[in-house]
Amino acid sequence: MVKMELEKLLLKKEEVPVIDNFFLIPIPPKLLCYDIKIDKEADSVFQRAVEESEIEAKTHVRQFYYEVGYLENGLADFLFLNPHVGMYIQKSGRPLLLPPYVEFSQNKQEEFTHGKEKDEYLLDNGPPFAYMPKNTESGKTDAILLRNWAMLYLNEVMKEIFGR
Repeated sequence: MVKMELEKLLLKKEEVPVIDNFFLIPIPPKLLCYDIKIDKEADSVFQRAVEESEIEAKTHVRQFYYEVGYLENGLADFLFLNPHVGMYIQKSGRPLLLPPYVEFSQNKQEEFTHGKEKDEYLLDNGPPFAYMPKNTESGKTDAILLRNWAMLYLNEVMKEIFGR
């Protein structure tokens, strides 16, 4: 596995586009390990995600009641805007970080796809892991907001964990 600089590891919108109201937000395997503790909470970036989404979608984003669930190591397991629209961590081990939904360099693809052999994960099936949307087909604004929320949140978590 290649070790990338933190700045190159952070997610960018052009790397995780919203296409037909669908997107994938890759999660570095290390963030799903038992041996780390994440303190950053997803609500800390929600308002910033709303603001960025309004600019990107060129529309007002209605205020949401949102809900976040966390894994035992502190990583958000699901992020929901309401009981019907949200995203959750994909628990499948099948390769899923492919274009057009994920546009990574080869090195970045490896960082998000392969964990270390000795790592033990909170979820079965092993990497790769990603946040996947649920019921976003009804609105691009919801998809953009969820994508931005997950991307901003994971970037903050990566700064916390990998920036040490």
